[in-house]
Order: sequence, then structure tokens, then C-alpha cells
Amino acid sequence: MSYCSERQFSENRELAGVAGEYFYEQLVESSLDVITVLDEHGIVLFCNAAVHRLLGYQPDELIGRVGFELIHPDDRPATEELFQGILGHPDEVISAGFRYRKKDGSWRYISAVAKNLLQDGAIAGVIVNSRDVTEQKQAESALRESEQRFRQLTENIDEVFWISNATFSRMHYVSPAYEKIWGRTCASAVVSTRSFLDAIHPDDREHVLSSLAENDAGQPQVMEYRIGRPDGSVRWIADRVFPVLDERGRVYRRVGIAEDITERRSGQEQLNKLMLAVQQSPAAVLITDNCGRIEFVNPQFTTMTGYTALEAIGQNPRFLKSGEHDDDFYRDLWNTVTAGRDWRGEFCNRKKDGTLYWESASVSAVRNERGEITNFVAVKEDITARVRHEQQLRLQSSALSAAANSIFITDRQGRITWVNAAFCRLSGYDAEELIGQTPRVLKSGMHDNEFFAQQWQTIVGGEVWNGEVVERRRNGELYTVHQTITPLCDDHGQVTHFIAVHEDITARKDAEARIEHLAYHDSLTGLSNRTELQNRLSQAVETARRHGRSLALHFIDLDRFKVVNDTMGHAVGDALLQAVAARLRDCLRASDTAARIGGDEFAVLQPEIESSAGAAKLAEKILAAMAEPFRLCGRDVYISPSIGISVFPLDSHRPDDLLRNADMAMYTAKSEGRNNYQFFTAALNAHLRDRLAVEADLHSALEKDQFVLYYQPQVNLATRRLTGVEALVRWQHPTRGLLPPSAFVGIAEECGLIHGLSCWVLEQVCAQNAAWLAAGLPRCRAAVNISSANFKLADFCQVISDVLDRTQLPAELLELEVTETLLLKDDHMVTVIPQLKAMGVTISIDDFGTGYSSLNYLRRLPVEKLKIDQSFVNGLPNGQDDAIIAKAIIELGHALGLAVIAEGVETEEQLNYLHEHGCDEGQGFLFGHPMPAAAFECVLRREAERQDADVARA
Repeated sequence: MSYCSERQFSENRELAGVAGEYFYEQLVESSLDVITVLDEHGIVLFCNAAVHRLLGYQPDELIGRVGFELIHPDDRPATEELFQGILGHPDEVISAGFRYRKKDGSWRYISAVAKNLLQDGAIAGVIVNSRDVTEQKQAESALRESEQRFRQLTENIDEVFWISNATFSRMHYVSPAYEKIWGRTCASAVVSTRSFLDAIHPDDREHVLSSLAENDAGQPQVMEYRIGRPDGSVRWIADRVFPVLDERGRVYRRVGIAEDITERRSGQEQLNKLMLAVQQSPAAVLITDNCGRIEFVNPQFTTMTGYTALEAIGQNPRFLKSGEHDDDFYRDLWNTVTAGRDWRGEFCNRKKDGTLYWESASVSAVRNERGEITNFVAVKEDITARVRHEQQLRLQSSALSAAANSIFITDRQGRITWVNAAFCRLSGYDAEELIGQTPRVLKSGMHDNEFFAQQWQTIVGGEVWNGEVVERRRNGELYTVHQTITPLCDDHGQVTHFIAVHEDITARKDAEARIEHLAYHDSLTGLSNRTELQNRLSQAVETARRHGRSLALHFIDLDRFKVVNDTMGHAVGDALLQAVAARLRDCLRASDTAARIGGDEFAVLQPEIESSAGAAKLAEKILAAMAEPFRLCGRDVYISPSIGISVFPLDSHRPDDLLRNADMAMYTAKSEGRNNYQFFTAALNAHLRDRLAVEADLHSALEKDQFVLYYQPQVNLATRRLTGVEALVRWQHPTRGLLPPSAFVGIAEECGLIHGLSCWVLEQVCAQNAAWLAAGLPRCRAAVNISSANFKLADFCQVISDVLDRTQLPAELLELEVTETLLLKDDHMVTVIPQLKAMGVTISIDDFGTGYSSLNYLRRLPVEKLKIDQSFVNGLPNGQDDAIIAKAIIELGHALGLAVIAEGVETEEQLNYLHEHGCDEGQGFLFGHPMPAAAFECVLRREAERQDADVARA
């Protein structure tokens, strides 16, 4: 170890200090930043050489000056304030930015860092380190301006500009147009791309996602898809998607520009439709430019002319000229269309193969938005066949007219100059008698002067006149012709002659008159028919409405006409109808109308009455007239009418309603004993509406399973034990509740639904009875009431047989109830009942005593039971007449070997009377009300218990 002396140490230390100062001096002078030292007043005490390089000043030019003098006036106050703040805080460092003026007068952006070293003895000032950041500031400004321009561009364009990450899981930016087109907020798209994707139509979403997958390969994509807006509307979008690649060529962003193309697409679709229509048009379509050069032809043009589109495009349409038209013709066409007017006409052209054809053409100008003609469109139709056909027709017409029809020619003044032989035969005049005469020689007096004036005005105007004219022959006979008068013109269009062609239509007019009469009149009676009545009724209603009057309509039905027709024959029936028609005519005024509207139904229209009393007076007159006997085939025949009357406007304002209301009133007259008249009432109207409503509901009741069956017990009057049950159908109507058969069965018969209902009832009853039997319950014969409409069916017996086979119910447990009225009226029963009996089915006569019984029928037919109608049971035992009738029916039934059952038994007194007089069975509320199947099953179970008890006792 060596030691140095104190002197050496001192020298070394001095040398080291000199070396350090030199080091720091070189360090400061070589710095790229400007280093400045300021005193507390801001005067420059020192600055390094970098000030010259950055600001153009030599250090000596700044030393001694206030450094703030060169700071931009806008930046100086803030800078001085910062400087004052640092003076009170030794060793504190502050940053500042300001603009500084260079020596050449330009401004530079300076970023400075200052530290207060005023207390430092070595520095004794504020040291400022400054750096020129002008380029950085300019770059930042340019970036801000670029961003501003970008935002102005994206926020003011109609397209949606969007930026997303590579996976489309995040949306970095969506331009405001998104809200207008998508109908959703931009924020919703930025928060989640689901808002963007979910708006895409489900049918297009897969296409969009697959396109984005192709975009992953770095290829720009153009996608068209639909979006659904929140308001429910659908828009078409064209989206151009560009991938943004990183330095390694991988997609790290996606940029898209989405455009609403809904209107453009709609317009394109319309254009496509129009183009398709033009392409498929049965007419040839040709488009030229404004100079007449062909730019487009459709396929029909090729079909019509034989020229392909390539051969036609670029040509003038006159390359088809046939030579049939002169230059003036084409000049007129060109002048018309170039003036902007449509041209329509016909001309002859030549096909590629040289053949001539005729075409009907329409040529129109097409204008742009400035109103300038840019194109011409011609639509052409080949009318060659029509032209040739018309030429042929004219030739044939001339020949036939000359040979067959009556023809004469007159001069301009109407004097006859020529006639053919057919005209002489028709009129009876010789040609010499007609030449020089006017057609007035044929005048019949059936037409007024105005008729001939109009005819003359037409033909002198150059037009053809057609019409029917009644003329008079030379011998005075009238005849009708269809006349055609054609003017003949010279080359200058002046009328020179008239050609008149006559067709004798006398026979046809007579036939038409007869046909018309038959169309509106009844062939048997000569009265108006239903069609004529409806016409006159409609006219009468309109007249009455216009003048505030009343009218009456009588609907007349002949009582017992069917009896006369069936017993005395149709010839006598027809004679009776003719006699009735004659008496009706005698009862009427000239203004009234009598009509036969079908069978034995008549109607009388009184088009004007003072009051309902006038209608009543006529009805009484008709009743009196019909009361007198009709002498037919040497015998007096008596009939009576039932008359229903409806009055306008009291009963209705509509013709159809008046007729229907009168018909309803007629049925009321029949129900009131016949041979009377009844006016239509509001109650009838309500009944009619209700009936129509029931009928409408009936059509779907069976399909909707609205019918139910109720069962009423039948018992042995001696033992009070169950012998059978009657099945009664009910209608569980959705609004009217549970309806009895009387509310709908009659309607079902009239509207043809009874067969389906009866088959349902039979099926249900047999199936239910078979189920009870299979459950071990007592055998019980079930009675079903059968409509006459069912018995009239040719296969009714087969229907019964099929039901029994399907349900496996023994035939002896089925009883069919038939009304005695049906038994007497329908001869078909004579064959049907034995067939049913042969199957084992029981037949009973229902409502016995209410009709016209025939003991012969009861004796001949295999009937097993008579059912006393409840109307005779109600008065028992005190009603003398009812008691006599009930007793007589019981005795009659037993005498014929039939069982007798009474319906409507409600009291013990009635039961005792019937039992005392030998009635076998009873049915009524005394034994049980009609009940559902489940309730009747309980009755059967109690009966089974009683039977078991009987067996046990035995």
C-alpha cells in the first residue's frame, strides 16, 4: 500500500474537481435538450449549446434576457404562474408545455421540466430542461383531426360503419346510422354483439356466419341478409366486411359497412317482374333508342318475325317493311312518336322467310327525369289470322246476303235503286213498284217519327244502323225484320248509297213471346208463376216504399186437395186447380196479381191497400168464392183455402220476407182449423227466427256430441215391477240448455237430419242395453220412437240388423214405437213391419187414439203393443170421455191379442183405474222421471236385488 502526502492529496483533489467540472460541462453542452438556468426574476443566467440547434439562438443572445419574453402570448400567463409557484418550493420539480418563438420567428412546441435550485450554492437558480416536441404535437393534432374527420364521416353517412374484434364477440364501434336502420341503440350493439346477430333473420343467419368464416381466411366478403326491427318490419342489408390483419397475417379486427338496400331490392324485384312479364309476354315487345335503332326485342318478337335478337338489335324496325305502306305512313308514325304522343295502328310487315303478316302495334315514347325522350317502346300483336278471317267474313257476308237475305239499296236521298228477289218475296212488291220509292212504302205505323229520325241521323253520319223494325207487306200483313243499314262511301269519305239487309224474324219473335209467357206463367192455370210473382212483388214493394203506401200478399193453400187428387185422379186434380184459378181471377181487381207458386199453393198480390181491412176483405171474398162446390166429372167437389196474409210495411220491407211471413201465417190458419185467414204477427216472426236458429245449430249438434239419452221406466201395473224402459233423446244445447224432443225432432225431420239422429239413438240405446246385460243386470226391453222418415228408407231393416250385430244386443230387447198415423199413411209399413218382426224386434203403436185407427191394419200387421196417449190418461179417472176412450183402447187391444201400456201416469188414482180395467203396463212420473243412464242403472240394480230376494224367498 502506497501513501501520498497531504500536498499530493490536495493536488489530486484539485485535479479531480477540475476533471468533474469538465465532465459535467461536456455533458451539458452535448445534451440534445436545451438546459437553461433562470434567476428568481426569470432572467436567463445560462443556456447550453442545444439552444442554437433547436431555436436558432446563440447562448449569448439569450443570457441576460427574461426567458418568458419569447413564450407565445397565449401560453405565457400560465407558464409564469407555474414559475411563481415553484419559487416558493425548493427542490420541487414541475412540468410545463408552451410554444417558444425561434429566431426565424416560427413557433415550436416545447415540453419543459423545471427544478428550484436557488438555494443550491453551486447553481443558485431554477434549472429548466426543455425539449422540442413540435413534431409530436403535430402528429397528435393530425391524429385528432383524423379521428374527427372519421367521426364526421361515419356519423353523417347513411351506411352503418362498424368495427369488431376478430371473433365478433365484441363490437368496438357502431356508427349512428345503426339506430336508424336496425332500430336499436348503438350502445346495445357495443355492449353485446348478440344484439347485432339476433336481429338477423333466422333464415339468413347461417349464411352470414359462414360468410364470416370465409372472411377469416382474409378475404373481404359482401353479404346480403334480412334483419328484423323491433317494430316488426323487415329490412334488407348489404354488408361489406373487411378483415384487418396483424403483422403475422392473422385477423385481429373486422371492419364492416352495412347499407339498407330494402328499397333498391324491392325496385329490383319489381324490375325483374317487369322484365319477366316482358320476356313471357304473348305480345312482341321492341325497344329502340331515340333515333329508332333497336336495342331490345323479347322472345315473342322472334316467334312473330323469325329474326333472332342478334339479327334485330341495331336495325331500324323498317327492315321488316313489306312494301304495302307508303313513306307517308311511316313518316306519320315517326312524327307522332317523336312529338311524344302514342301511335296505334295496324300494318303489314314481312317475316324473315318472306311471308307477309299483319300486326297491331302501339308505340310510345319513354322519357327521362328531365322529360327528354330516350327510347321508344313498341308492343305488337300478330293479327294476321284475324285480318284474314275478317276478309273471309266480308266475302262470305256479301255472298250470303245477296243470295239469302232481303236486300235493297238506296241513294243518298233514300230512294230505292235496287232490290233483290228475296226482298220482293218478303215485301210482296215487284221490283218495278219499289224502284224510285222510299222505304216509307213499308211503313207499318208501329214506330214514331223520332225512331226514323234517329235511324236517318245515324246512317247519314256514316255509321251502320242495326235494329228491329215492324213493316207492312203489300197485302197489309205485318212482319218483323232485323234490319242492318250500312252507308257506302266514295274515295273522299262521302256517303253515296245505303245498303239495307233484312232478316225476317217474325217467327222467332212469336216464339220468343210464347217462351216469355211460359217463363212467367203457370202452364196449367195460366196464372203468373213464382218468378213473375217475385218480380211483381219487388216492383210493388219499391213503388209502395216510394209513395208511402201499403200492400198485401196472400199465401193460399188448398185444404184436402191431396185427398181429391189421390182419390179422383190427377186429371180431376188439374181441372180443380184450373177452376180455382178462374175463381181467383174473378175475385181480383185489374191491378192485383194471382199466381200459382207450386202444387196446390197460390198467392195473390194486392199492390195497393188502404189498410189491413182491405186485405181481410179480399180474403173473405176468396173464402166465399171457394165455398161453392166445384162441379167436376159429374160430381160436386168441396175444398177450402187456408190463407196467410203479410202486409208491407207492417210485417217486412223485403219481398222475400213478405212471402215467407205470409207462408207462416198460412200454417197458422191451418192450425186454427183451416178454411180461414190469418195475418202474420210479431210472435210468428219471433217463432220463425227461433226455428231457423235451432235448425242452424242442429246441423252441427250431432258432430259436437250434444245429444244425450234419458231413460224412463215402464212397469207392470199389477206387480209394480220393471218391465222395460223408453229411451228419450235430449239436446244439451250450449246456450239454450237441455231441450226436449218436441223442441227439435220435428225440425230435424223437416230439414233431413232425422235419419242421422235416429241412427245415433239406436246405436247408443242398443250399446247401453247390451252393456247393462253384460254387467249381469236384469233383462230390460228398451223402446225407441222411430220417425216416419226412417221407415221410408229402403235399407231401414238393414240398418236395424247392423246395429244389433255391432252391439250384440238380442233383438227381443229392442222395441220400436210407431205412431198410428204413420201406420195408416205409409203403405211401405206393410212390408217393413213383418221384416222387423222376423228379426225378433218388438213393434208397438205409440199415441194410440189420436189418429184415425184402422182395425184392418192392426189385425194384419204383427204389432205386439198399444200405447194409450197421455192426453187420455190426464183426465182419469174423473173425465168421463177420457175414461171411456181409455177403457175402449184396453178392451180393443186385448181383443186383438195385444198388450196395452198407458203413458203419462202421474197419480195413484190413474194407476188404480187403469189396473182395474186391465191395462198391462204403465209409464209416467209416478214410476220415475226420465233420467240419465247412470241413474237408470241404479233402478236396474234395485230390480236385481228384488229378483234375488224373490229367489231367496222361493
